Amino acid sequence: MISKEELMQRVARIDYWHPADTTATVCCLVFKNGMTALGWSACANPKEFDSELGKKYALDDAVERSLGFIAWEQANERQS
Repeated sequence: MISKEELMQRVARIDYWHPADTTATVCCLVFKNGMTALGWSACANPKEFDSELGKKYALDDAVERSLGFIAWEQANERQS
C-alpha cells in the first residue's frame, strides 16, 4: 500500500474551495499524471467553523479517497 507521503509526492497542486455562506470545504488534488481527486469536510455548527481545519479535513478526505486508486495504478504498472 502507498503511504500518504508517497501519494503527496505525486500531487502537482492542491486547490481548495469554500462555497459562500456554508461550512463546507472542498479539496481537489491534481496529480502529475492528470488524475484528480476530491475530498470535502463540513462543520456541523456554523459558529465553530474554522477554515484551516476545514482544509485539513478536506485534504485528509481527498487523500483517503485517492489511496485505493493509486494502489491499483501501482499494481497495474507492476503487471505491465
